[in-house]
Amino acid sequence: MSSGRIMVNCGGSDNQVSVKVDMIYPSKMLSAEGDWLHHSTIKAINDAFGGKVCWKRMPDSSGANFLALSGPLPDLTSWSDSVPSKLASTVKLWNPCVHLQ
Repeated sequence: MSSGRIMVNCGGSDNQVSVKVDMIYPSKMLSAEGDWLHHSTIKAINDAFGGKVCWKRMPDSSGANFLALSGPLPDLTSWSDSVPSKLASTVKLWNPCVHLQ
């Protein structure tokens, strides 16, 4: 299927840098754009898909797992409008994997 996408539950943070950041800033991660840089599974998936991957970190109440989605960032508003309300609130947490300078 040429238009298919893959979504992967990558588990929690698995890098010592993230653990140190969590200890220093327990109420938040480094930044909305940079969280994925500290997750080796998302970095590997991003490399495998040529940098065309999106990610999100689930809220602590939902396990704080990281998810990866192949392909470009979808239209979050229409996606959010098309899913049940329980899922809609976290749709807008998706971000493209972008290297910070």
